[in-house]
Amino acid sequence: MNLTERSFETLVCALGRNSKTFYDGRLAGFGVRMLSSGRRSFVLRYKTRASVEKFYTVGLVGVLTPATARVEAQRLLSLVALGQDPAAELSALRAE
Repeated sequence: MNLTERSFETLVCALGRNSKTFYDGRLAGFGVRMLSSGRRSFVLRYKTRASVEKFYTVGLVGVLTPATARVEAQRLLSLVALGQDPAAELSALRAE
């Protein structure tokens, strides 16, 4: 499924589940996480060079458009390809 503003209308979190992630068909690892509360966020799932799977919240649906979030996710994937870990860098910034 390609994530567009129209496709968000059909996304639902199944009963009894806290969250559900729907991934984009055009950009690997990019998706929308929907919480049972109805809150939706753009997310990115990637693996570091050490093969550790990481999740990064790109931004909230409504604050970012799907196109803007996809561009940011692509930028983050470029950093990962260069050996950086955006999630670890963000955690380090928060710890300061």
